[in-house]
Amino acid sequence: MGSSGTGEFGNYKKSRNSMEAGSDQSGAQGESGQITCPKVLEEIRLEDVEQLTFYKTHGAPPTIGHQVKISENLLYGRLVVISLQTSEPIGNVPTKYNYIYSNCISSGVTYTGEVISSGISPIPYTVVTLNAK
Repeated sequence: MGSSGTGEFGNYKKSRNSMEAGSDQSGAQGESGQITCPKVLEEIRLEDVEQLTFYKTHGAPPTIGHQVKISENLLYGRLVVISLQTSEPIGNVPTKYNYIYSNCISSGVTYTGEVISSGISPIPYTVVTLNAK
């Protein structure tokens, strides 16, 4: 069973328990109720790595140190991390970070960083750390 919704980013509720921006992976909620953009997104384990272009083209996830960014464009309705070298999609950002698109990326904030861990066992995976600019 799943939950129902409109498929829009507006469905995601703002957490009342969020910490200050940059101190963890969630956006902080200010007095006005607006979510601020986190300065750092640490150790984000990407989803669907084996189904996206980078893995299909190269037969492996990107190596540690590979430069990446969150794409300004959604891929099939999802936030996606792409390779800065090849522009190929590497993996989907977990949906708990969807607020970043509507609150940060659409306002001109970019997130770039690097692969900090990757492998193929038990399933292909990629972990990234990203910094806001």
